[in-house]
Amino acid sequence: MTLKQTDISRVEDHFKDLILRGGFAPGDRLPSTRSAAGELDVHYLRVAEAYKRLAEDGLVIVRPGAGAFVKSVESRREYLVCVGLPRGKGTHASDLAQQLTVVAGIRGLQASIRLLLTDHQRLLEWLGVIRQMADRRKLGGVWTISIPQDWKRAGAEVLSPHGVPIVDLSSDTVLPLSLGVDFPGGIRQGTQWLAGRAQRIVMLGHAVEEHPRRDEAFISTCEALGVGHEVTSMPFREQEVPQTFEVFGREAMHAILSRSHETDGILIMDDHIGRGALLELLYHKTHKAKHMSICTFSRKGDSFPGVFDLPVARLELDEEAYAVRACEMMIQALDGRPLDQPTGRIPLHLIVPEVLAFSTSKPTGTSDTLIT
Repeated sequence: MTLKQTDISRVEDHFKDLILRGGFAPGDRLPSTRSAAGELDVHYLRVAEAYKRLAEDGLVIVRPGAGAFVKSVESRREYLVCVGLPRGKGTHASDLAQQLTVVAGIRGLQASIRLLLTDHQRLLEWLGVIRQMADRRKLGGVWTISIPQDWKRAGAEVLSPHGVPIVDLSSDTVLPLSLGVDFPGGIRQGTQWLAGRAQRIVMLGHAVEEHPRRDEAFISTCEALGVGHEVTSMPFREQEVPQTFEVFGREAMHAILSRSHETDGILIMDDHIGRGALLELLYHKTHKAKHMSICTFSRKGDSFPGVFDLPVARLELDEEAYAVRACEMMIQALDGRPLDQPTGRIPLHLIVPEVLAFSTSKPTGTSDTLIT
């Protein structure tokens, strides 16, 4: 390091330490370059370069002709919405992330989206970025969507000493955000709609211990309305890949269509299971498909290519309410409070298309390559 670079770094470290320790309040003007140069025994141009670096670190604002002014703590902190690829490559993850940045801005949190290729080689790169931001006091918190568990654990180890929280928005078992979604209410909506069209309803989903009320909501609604019912669940494992759910959906739908007794209503409460089930239904050339009524949980088109063109009712998440809850959880984490079970419920909205009749012929342009 040259003498010039040493001087610049010394000036930068001097004022950075003062700012972070509260020696300057937000809005305070730093000493002029010539005044600081005399105090620290360096050339004033090196002070100017140090102030420029402080501005790049988000600690000050340099106003030409007026000087360098200390930024407020919140205005210099950034909140990252980290979306994992390829698992988060669908429109649901990006739509949710975008909605979250909007709501965060309203709440006074400056948020930006980071799309991450979650291969192992990128882990160290990601950890380096968040560590550097935390070291510079530029990172306020991190939301994660479709990020591997080992990444989140490694990130928490890096950020914990800095008091920077990670709030996960993907897994039911990690944090309780998904538990705040009103799945029982959505199930009752979907079941009531199907009961007006079907004599026997099967609910397809995965068995999660945190959601026992889902089965109860379905069964009690069917019994109250006097329709036949059945629950077919796939055992849930934390690291299960989406393709496994899709295969289960195809096999479950194949079994339903192969039965001698009629099942004319299907409620699907997992989008990947729904993708497999709908593909099987489209390929199963039988009159049963023509008379089948279906309601499926759908996340903004991730579930199945062209799902909005299919004659199925959809239960869609209220993304704005979801983003508001995500911000509440971040603020709760910043305050050092435990992330308890949320109060209130994030609603699911029932969307019913105008056309509800399936064709029994194979759709044009559809192929098995839709499952990737």
